[in-house]
Amino acid sequence: RAGGEPSDVDLAKELAVTCCINLAQCAARLERPADAVSACNVALELDDRRGKAWFRRGQARATLGQHPEATKDLTRAAALLPDSQEVRTALEQSTKAALPAVPHGVVV
Repeated sequence: RAGGEPSDVDLAKELAVTCCINLAQCAARLERPADAVSACNVALELDDRRGKAWFRRGQARATLGQHPEATKDLTRAAALLPDSQEVRTALEQSTKAALPAVPHGVVV
């Protein structure tokens, strides 16, 4: 399009990504984290620069106990959303949960 206006395809893609991210949030609230992961996967296939999609998928993976994967997603979210305290808090929690358990707090 002339003048740098987004095409109809670009606008449709943006709307689809937003809907998938919202669907992931709904799935999380309904305690369906696997569905939230699936919705985020679709959003990220369409646009992997959306920090909120990485964040929502990281939250869902953490709920599923997939802490190493959650930490990777949340690290990406933190890079894309550097001012989000919510993302930083989730990343810190997931990172701690991903660490192997050490007997009596001893670090080897």
